[in-house]
Amino acid sequence: HHALYRSLLFAQILFATVECDSISIIFDPRLQYQNAKNSPTLRIRGGSDKIQLYPNDHVLLVLMRHGQSIWNSENRFTSWMDVPLTAKGERDAYVAGSLIASHNISLLAAFTSVLQRAIKTTYLALEPSGQLWIPVRCDWHLNERHDGSATGLNKKQLATQFGERAVRQWRRGFYTAPPPLTPEHLGWPGHDQKYSRIGECIPLPLTESLHDTLQRVLFFWNTSIVPTLREAAGKGKAVLIACHGNVVRALVKYLDNLGDREIEDLDIPACCPLLYRLGKDTLLPVASDRAAHWHGLSGEFLGDQVQVSHRMEGVKAEAQAQLWASDVRQILRQNQWAAHTEIGLPHAESASLAAKVRVIERRHSRNSNPSSTDDQIPKGLISSRVCGARTYG
Repeated sequence: HHALYRSLLFAQILFATVECDSISIIFDPRLQYQNAKNSPTLRIRGGSDKIQLYPNDHVLLVLMRHGQSIWNSENRFTSWMDVPLTAKGERDAYVAGSLIASHNISLLAAFTSVLQRAIKTTYLALEPSGQLWIPVRCDWHLNERHDGSATGLNKKQLATQFGERAVRQWRRGFYTAPPPLTPEHLGWPGHDQKYSRIGECIPLPLTESLHDTLQRVLFFWNTSIVPTLREAAGKGKAVLIACHGNVVRALVKYLDNLGDREIEDLDIPACCPLLYRLGKDTLLPVASDRAAHWHGLSGEFLGDQVQVSHRMEGVKAEAQAQLWASDVRQILRQNQWAAHTEIGLPHAESASLAAKVRVIERRHSRNSNPSSTDDQIPKGLISSRVCGARTYG
């Protein structure tokens, strides 16, 4: 029976490659064939890329940032706050899982953080390939970088006050961390019972740079992920890490040995699986031909490369110091949160901005195009006090 199955499989491959040039055949991951001598796993796809072989001396690692969260949609620093996904984030996570399934990637295990946006993304991504049954380990070492006192605040608001360059360094700098918060801040992890046992052993962070994040991620990488990768290599399987943008950046810096300045230019789009082929013995990346133009990465983003590029640009634009009426409305809605932080929006400034938004909306009330209300706020409207005091009243 084994020999007959192998004969039928290769007959289908011959038919797909010789007789039907336009056909696209993708086998169910459960029907992948791999013989006892560790021969390559076969994948069949349409066009000129119908057959791709995963060399038997490689192990696959898939890195992925979680889908859009509610605070992502509001352009706020999310940090360790346990914010849920939006409907769009859930859809994107499922689509990302479909991409993984279309490449017939058979997973041994998955790793994620203890934050619900990453956990839900993990399970949504496993569903399309029918791999919900695999072990999923949640660990705080894979949490997002802690954003300090910027937690919960609008990125454009802070860029307007402190300048794009400063906020860019907070977000992307390797050694630069946002201003620290105090234990009284709502964003301090000690207020969440998930971290009660951790706080007994080590101090909970008040802020983190990417360097700080990399140190805790590497500890977990060496103690937990590397043994799993070696087990996956022996079984012809892959490993998924679905976590957060800065954790993915930290792992990419480590895997590709990127410089401190190089990593500052890398933005990770949501739900774009990044596939690495690692040497089975060394666990070092083997460069992909399709990855050459992605900031020198050895990994390959799966899916439409133009869409990946557009999503990267969207992430980069989140902290531009250019406020529109919709941005100001978001800031006003977030004013209640800012009242509990050291970087807030003064009450008088809040009333002034609200009045300006109403003027802009009345100006275009007779226009049938709703997007016309999104006029740019005139330069200088945001005063120097916009981020300089608490909100009272």
